[in-house]
Amino acid sequence: GMLGLSPWRSHYTAPALLPPQKHVDTWCYVVAVDDRDGVKATYHIDAKTLLVLRCDLAFESKGKKGRILTWNLAHEEFGGIKVPVRHRSFIEGVEVVTTLEKVEVNVPIDTSDFGKPPAP
Repeated sequence: GMLGLSPWRSHYTAPALLPPQKHVDTWCYVVAVDDRDGVKATYHIDAKTLLVLRCDLAFESKGKKGRILTWNLAHEEFGGIKVPVRHRSFIEGVEVVTTLEKVEVNVPIDTSDFGKPPAP
């Protein structure tokens, strides 16, 4: 997934700094990592703002290879943290645009909301 605020050192392996790339008028650092689930991620990080502008994921699931390309189109600040609030992704050729309308920082959550639903 996204690099975000995760404890990346325990999740990702084999980090590599690749040659910088230019996206339109923005120079980006490019960092490639593998995660412990076999997903290969490449992050394009704005050299001036240090915000993630793009993330490319390559994975294999049930013997099939897949790819997800995501561009972070806008960032806003919530609780002192810059968060990508508008994303444009291509998932196996299908375009998906996501906009976050609300971000809350450090609020309690009910973990039962994430439980597996009962079988039908």
